Amino acid sequence: MGCTLVRGVSDQLPAVEEMMQERGVEVDHSSLNRWVLKYTPELDKAFRQCKRLVGDSWRMDETYINVKEKWKYLYRAVDKFERQWIFS
Repeated sequence: MGCTLVRGVSDQLPAVEEMMQERGVEVDHSSLNRWVLKYTPELDKAFRQCKRLVGDSWRMDETYINVKEKWKYLYRAVDKFERQWIFS
């Protein structure tokens, strides 16, 4: 996650710099890049501590349904505690 986050944010630093200037904060995108590199590991660690664990075993179901005359995939994951995640 850390490298992906840094790569995704680094592409947007000039836009962040411009947005901060609009709010009266003068900062260079190279400073923003240093902040991203410094704080990403700390944020990653904090997010991983809050992340809910998934059980050791789980099942995945997939089906194809018609929604408003358009066919879409619908997925359902169920862990060993019978907790369900439904997404499309």
